[in-house]
Amino acid sequence: MNARAALWAVLLSMLAGTPLITWLGLRGGGCLDGVGPQTFETVKYVLLGLTLIFYFVVSPFVIWPRLFGGACTYGGILRRGREATGRVLSVGERGAEHVRIRGRPHTYLEMEVEVRDAASVRTVRHLALVPDAKINSVRDGMDVPVRVCPDDPENLAIEWDRVIT
Repeated sequence: MNARAALWAVLLSMLAGTPLITWLGLRGGGCLDGVGPQTFETVKYVLLGLTLIFYFVVSPFVIWPRLFGGACTYGGILRRGREATGRVLSVGERGAEHVRIRGRPHTYLEMEVEVRDAASVRTVRHLALVPDAKINSVRDGMDVPVRVCPDDPENLAIEWDRVIT
Protein backbone atom coordinates (compact mmCIF):
# COMPACT_ATOMS: atom_id res chain seq x y z
CA MET A 1 0.00 0.00 0.00
CA ASN A 2 1.48 3.33 -0.92
CA ALA A 3 1.03 6.58 0.99
CA ARG A 4 -0.90 8.27 -1.82
CA ALA A 5 -3.55 5.53 -1.90
CA ALA A 6 -3.89 5.65 1.88
CA LEU A 7 -4.35 9.42 1.81
CA TRP A 8 -7.09 9.16 -0.85
CA ALA A 9 -8.84 6.44 1.14
CA VAL A 10 -8.86 8.56 4.30
CA LEU A 11 -10.10 11.65 2.44
CA LEU A 12 -12.90 9.74 0.71
CA SER A 13 -13.98 8.22 4.00
CA MET A 14 -14.07 11.62 5.68
CA LEU A 15 -16.04 13.17 2.79
CA ALA A 16 -18.75 10.51 2.97
CA GLY A 17 -20.16 11.82 6.23
CA THR A 18 -19.81 15.52 5.39
CA PRO A 19 -23.39 16.18 4.14
CA LEU A 20 -24.99 14.55 7.17
CA ILE A 21 -22.66 16.26 9.65
CA THR A 22 -23.20 19.65 7.96
CA TRP A 23 -26.98 19.23 7.99
CA LEU A 24 -27.01 18.28 11.68
CA GLY A 25 -24.63 21.15 12.54
CA LEU A 26 -26.79 23.70 10.77
CA ARG A 27 -29.91 22.37 12.46
CA GLY A 28 -28.23 22.37 15.89
CA GLY A 29 -26.95 25.92 15.36
CA GLY A 30 -30.44 27.18 14.63
CA CYS A 31 -29.73 28.10 11.02
CA LEU A 32 -32.55 25.88 9.76
CA ASP A 33 -35.34 26.95 12.11
CA GLY A 34 -37.65 27.61 9.16
CA VAL A 35 -37.48 23.97 8.09
CA GLY A 36 -40.38 21.92 9.40
CA PRO A 37 -39.80 18.84 11.55
CA GLN A 38 -41.13 16.49 8.86
CA THR A 39 -38.69 17.83 6.24
CA PHE A 40 -35.82 17.76 8.73
CA GLU A 41 -36.47 14.11 9.64
CA THR A 42 -36.84 13.06 6.00
CA VAL A 43 -33.63 14.76 4.88
CA LYS A 44 -31.77 13.49 7.95
CA TYR A 45 -32.69 9.85 7.24
CA VAL A 46 -31.98 10.17 3.51
CA LEU A 47 -28.52 11.58 4.25
CA LEU A 48 -27.94 8.93 6.92
CA GLY A 49 -28.94 6.21 4.45
CA LEU A 50 -26.67 7.57 1.73
CA THR A 51 -23.78 7.77 4.18
CA LEU A 52 -24.34 4.17 5.30
CA ILE A 53 -24.56 2.97 1.69
CA PHE A 54 -21.25 4.66 0.98
CA TYR A 55 -19.54 3.20 4.05
CA PHE A 56 -20.89 -0.34 3.73
CA VAL A 57 -21.32 -0.80 -0.05
CA VAL A 58 -19.36 1.68 -2.16
CA SER A 59 -16.29 1.91 0.03
CA PRO A 60 -15.52 -1.80 0.65
CA PHE A 61 -16.59 -3.13 -2.75
CA VAL A 62 -15.61 -0.32 -5.14
CA ILE A 63 -13.06 2.08 -3.63
CA TRP A 64 -10.89 -0.08 -1.36
CA PRO A 65 -10.18 -2.87 -3.89
CA ARG A 66 -9.08 -0.31 -6.47
CA LEU A 67 -6.82 1.50 -4.02
CA PHE A 68 -5.38 -1.52 -2.20
CA GLY A 69 -4.58 -4.36 -4.54
CA GLY A 70 -6.53 -3.92 -7.72
CA ALA A 71 -3.32 -4.56 -9.65
CA CYS A 72 -2.88 -8.11 -8.35
CA THR A 73 -6.41 -9.43 -8.70
CA TYR A 74 -7.06 -11.81 -11.58
CA GLY A 75 -8.69 -9.11 -13.72
CA GLY A 76 -6.06 -6.54 -12.74
CA ILE A 77 -3.24 -8.87 -13.75
CA LEU A 78 -4.90 -9.56 -17.10
CA ARG A 79 -5.21 -5.80 -17.74
CA ARG A 80 -1.88 -4.51 -16.40
CA GLY A 81 0.36 -7.53 -15.95
CA ARG A 82 3.56 -8.19 -17.86
CA GLU A 83 3.31 -10.72 -20.66
CA ALA A 84 5.09 -13.99 -20.04
CA THR A 85 5.18 -17.56 -21.23
CA GLY A 86 4.48 -20.38 -18.83
CA ARG A 87 5.38 -24.02 -19.32
CA VAL A 88 3.38 -26.49 -17.27
CA LEU A 89 5.88 -28.70 -15.44
CA SER A 90 3.33 -30.80 -13.60
CA VAL A 91 -0.42 -30.99 -13.13
CA GLY A 92 -1.93 -31.94 -9.79
CA GLU A 93 1.39 -31.83 -7.91
CA ARG A 94 -0.22 -31.69 -4.47
CA GLY A 95 -1.93 -35.07 -4.63
CA ALA A 96 -5.30 -34.16 -6.10
CA GLU A 97 -5.48 -33.41 -9.81
CA HIS A 98 -8.68 -31.41 -9.48
CA VAL A 99 -9.90 -29.65 -6.36
CA ARG A 100 -13.40 -28.17 -6.14
CA ILE A 101 -13.70 -24.73 -4.55
CA ARG A 102 -17.22 -23.28 -4.53
CA GLY A 103 -18.28 -25.91 -7.05
CA ARG A 104 -15.68 -24.93 -9.66
CA PRO A 105 -12.73 -27.17 -10.59
CA HIS A 106 -9.32 -25.81 -9.66
CA THR A 107 -6.11 -27.51 -10.76
CA TYR A 108 -2.69 -27.25 -9.15
CA LEU A 109 -0.13 -26.35 -11.77
CA GLU A 110 3.60 -26.15 -11.27
CA MET A 111 4.82 -23.81 -13.96
CA GLU A 112 8.10 -22.43 -15.18
CA VAL A 113 7.38 -18.82 -16.10
CA GLU A 114 9.60 -16.88 -18.49
CA VAL A 115 9.00 -13.14 -18.36
CA ARG A 116 9.60 -11.56 -21.79
CA ASP A 117 10.87 -8.13 -20.78
CA ALA A 118 13.35 -9.57 -18.31
CA ALA A 119 15.61 -12.53 -18.83
CA SER A 120 14.47 -14.20 -15.62
CA VAL A 121 12.94 -17.66 -15.46
CA ARG A 122 11.21 -18.74 -12.27
CA THR A 123 9.22 -21.75 -11.12
CA VAL A 124 5.83 -20.93 -9.62
CA ARG A 125 3.24 -23.18 -8.00
CA HIS A 126 -0.12 -21.91 -9.14
CA LEU A 127 -3.69 -22.93 -8.28
CA ALA A 128 -5.54 -22.25 -11.52
CA LEU A 129 -9.25 -22.01 -12.20
CA VAL A 130 -9.32 -24.00 -15.43
CA PRO A 131 -12.34 -23.42 -17.69
CA ASP A 132 -14.50 -26.49 -18.15
CA ALA A 133 -13.81 -26.59 -21.91
CA LYS A 134 -10.04 -26.69 -21.35
CA ILE A 135 -9.74 -28.92 -18.27
CA ASN A 136 -9.01 -32.08 -20.25
CA SER A 137 -6.37 -30.40 -22.43
CA VAL A 138 -4.06 -29.20 -19.63
CA ARG A 139 -1.00 -31.44 -19.66
CA ASP A 140 2.67 -31.50 -18.68
CA GLY A 141 4.97 -29.65 -21.07
CA MET A 142 2.20 -27.42 -22.40
CA ASP A 143 3.07 -23.76 -23.08
CA VAL A 144 0.45 -21.26 -21.93
CA PRO A 145 0.36 -17.47 -22.20
CA VAL A 146 0.35 -15.83 -18.78
CA ARG A 147 0.52 -12.36 -17.32
CA VAL A 148 2.55 -11.64 -14.19
CA CYS A 149 1.60 -9.11 -11.51
CA PRO A 150 4.08 -6.22 -11.59
CA ASP A 151 4.12 -5.99 -7.77
CA ASP A 152 4.31 -9.73 -7.00
CA PRO A 153 6.05 -11.93 -9.58
CA GLU A 154 4.70 -15.07 -7.86
CA ASN A 155 1.14 -13.98 -8.67
CA LEU A 156 0.06 -14.72 -12.21
CA ALA A 157 -3.02 -15.13 -14.38
CA ILE A 158 -3.29 -17.60 -17.24
CA GLU A 159 -4.85 -16.18 -20.40
CA TRP A 160 -7.21 -19.09 -21.03
CA ASP A 161 -8.85 -17.48 -24.05
CA ARG A 162 -5.47 -17.68 -25.86
CA VAL A 163 -4.75 -21.30 -24.88
CA ILE A 164 -5.09 -23.64 -27.85
CA THR A 165 -6.88 -26.90 -27.04
